[in-house]
Amino acid sequence: MLPDMVEIPAGTFTMGTTDAELDREGVPFPWRTQEQPRHRVTFARGFRLGRYPVTRGAFARFVADTGYVVAPGVSVRTAQQRWVRSEAHDWRDPGFPQDDRHPVVCVDAGDAEAYAAWLSARTGLVFRLPSEAEWEYACRAGTETARFWGDSAEGAALYANVADASLARALGGAVDGVFDTDDGFAFTAPVGSFRANPWGLHDMLGNVWEYTAGDWRTDYSPTAALGSGRALRGGSWDDGPVNVRAGTRYRFEGRGAGTGFRLVADGEW
Repeated sequence: MLPDMVEIPAGTFTMGTTDAELDREGVPFPWRTQEQPRHRVTFARGFRLGRYPVTRGAFARFVADTGYVVAPGVSVRTAQQRWVRSEAHDWRDPGFPQDDRHPVVCVDAGDAEAYAAWLSARTGLVFRLPSEAEWEYACRAGTETARFWGDSAEGAALYANVADASLARALGGAVDGVFDTDDGFAFTAPVGSFRANPWGLHDMLGNVWEYTAGDWRTDYSPTAALGSGRALRGGSWDDGPVNVRAGTRYRFEGRGAGTGFRLVADGEW
């Protein structure tokens, strides 16, 4: 029942993205403004974060135990270089094969929080979505580069399931802006299929976008406007280098075949 958690140490880091990185990666306006201004964040105490995204098998146990119903209507990937809304697909059938070891997709923040509440009740701990600061701190794992393995997009096939030659083959070659590699997975991969970051967390970049807690904020300034939706972090199997970075933020509300979550655990273990 208890998920595999990693102890994230107390510490301080710089949250956000440098101008140099935004220029080098070709991040366009207005998205680049979402990752600034850079600022220091301190965690006086450590916390526990899931080693992996929540899996399809774990989510299925929650649904079987509670009768929870995920509302219909999800965004799925087509071979025409676009995403479309589908009423025929859901977390059980996102439009590509999965087994219980794959990260659950086609869920939204409300579904994630319902799962967290159920897991909390079953275990006596308190599970929740991570804040954006917690997520980025854990993803960076003491590094300051665009990706925890370095600034270069090279080497992604060792660390992340991303848009590359595998996806292009599956979609008939209709993919732009992909990594110049082949990780062997067209869509989601079983969690833990790739190397962990320096703190032992898998799939922090790639595989699925991950929901975070709190309302969307347009940037990191004290006067940032609040908006609908949540911040997704980390990129997915459908994302190229510009999105698969520790500092990338993407506003989203809804359910998509590239969107999942992982949890923080509070309380005595």
